[in-house]
Amino acid sequence: MGEYVDEEGQRYTVDQAGRVLALRTNHPKELADALNMLARELLRTRQDLHAWKWAVIAAHNAVQNIVADCAAGDRSRQRRELKTLSKNVRKATEGPARRRALNALLGKTWALIRKGEEPLDLHAFLDLFDLVNAKWRLSVPDGLRGRMITLNDERNAWIHFGAGSYEFEVDGYPSLLLECLRWVEHLGWKTGLVFWFSDKVRDRARATLDVCLATLKELEVEYS
Repeated sequence: MGEYVDEEGQRYTVDQAGRVLALRTNHPKELADALNMLARELLRTRQDLHAWKWAVIAAHNAVQNIVADCAAGDRSRQRRELKTLSKNVRKATEGPARRRALNALLGKTWALIRKGEEPLDLHAFLDLFDLVNAKWRLSVPDGLRGRMITLNDERNAWIHFGAGSYEFEVDGYPSLLLECLRWVEHLGWKTGLVFWFSDKVRDRARATLDVCLATLKELEVEYS
């Protein structure tokens, strides 16, 4: 085990392969990763219905991350700041200058992720959903809030049950997740509220979301 100290004096542990044992992430990346997990687990439900546990958790996480990102503040100012820092990275092609530019970009990105334009407390899932819709005056489809309540309840049931045996009826899961993911699609690709940071992450999320939607439609037919 070793140690790495960045230019700001922050110390990180390094493993035997030389990897710094720390990572930075953001809501769009977490969304894309949640959709990847969801796509895998949806396919697994055909062999093992218990895979619905992880599908529900992944779908909940996808919604949570996209509404949290949309709850952030002034996108135009954030875009200007990040665009300038990104240009600095492209100009500095090598050596310490590039590391400084990259650290500045990552540091600003992380600060915006943690704080946003206006400091946000940790909101409950449904409160966050309501906050985003009210803040941006979004037109929410009839019944969607109720479906989000159901998604949250199902997720909580899977991870918080106590002693004893529990029974889950999964026949309604495909339609439930379809409705919730269509709202993810709306927020992510039809409102302009999500700042993707990376075209690669945006495209990966889009492609994986399409796979999830297609699989859920198939499962909806299979369960009817």
